[in-house]
Amino acid sequence: MSNKQTATLLPPTTAAIATPPRLLIGRRGMVPTGADTIWKIQSGLVRSSTWGEEGDMISLGLWGPGDLIGRPLSCLDPYELECLTAVEVVAVTDPALESHESLVRSLRYTEQLLSITRLRRAEAKLANLLSWIGERFGHPSANGWEIDLRRIPLTHQVIAELSGSTRVTTTRLLGEFRQAGRISRRDRALIVRYPEALYPPARLSA
Repeated sequence: MSNKQTATLLPPTTAAIATPPRLLIGRRGMVPTGADTIWKIQSGLVRSSTWGEEGDMISLGLWGPGDLIGRPLSCLDPYELECLTAVEVVAVTDPALESHESLVRSLRYTEQLLSITRLRRAEAKLANLLSWIGERFGHPSANGWEIDLRRIPLTHQVIAELSGSTRVTTTRLLGEFRQAGRISRRDRALIVRYPEALYPPARLSA
C-alpha cells in the first residue's frame, strides 16, 4: 500500500474566484504534475525526479521557497515532484510575470547539479553537493553553512541520489568527512565547512 500523501486544497476565501489555487501537501506526498500548471513553492522542500530504463530513480533537482516547478518546465516522462517536507504551493496564474528570474535560477541550479553528478570521484561529488546544498538552503556561520535538518531532511539515501552515488559509498564518505572535520553536527543542524576547507580546490580537478 502506497504511503504517498495526497494534496489538500486550502479552504476557499471570500476572494476565491480571484485567488489562485493553493495546495498543502504532506511529507512524501506528490505535487500534481498537470500539463498546464506551474506551481510556486511557498514553503517546504521538493525533489524533482525521473526514472531510468531499469527503474532506478534519477534526481533532477532540489527546490525550495520561491522556486517554480511543474510539468510545463520539463520535457521528461516520467516526471515526479516529491515533497521531502510538508509543502505549500500556489498555482502561477501569469507565468510571464513571475517566471523569468525563477527560471534563470532553476537553469543555473540544474546546471550546477548536473556538473556535480558528472564528476568521476565519489568524494568530489559529495563534497561539491554538500557545498551546493549549503549555499542554497543553509545560512552562513563562523564555521560554515548551517543546514537545519528539520527543514531540509538530508538522509543518506537522498544525498546519494542527488550526487549520483550509492548509499553505501555515501555513508562511508560522510563518516570520513566527519572524522576529517569537513562536516559536523550540532543539535539538529549539519554544518558544512566552506569549500576551501571542505575540499582543497587543487584536488577538485583530480
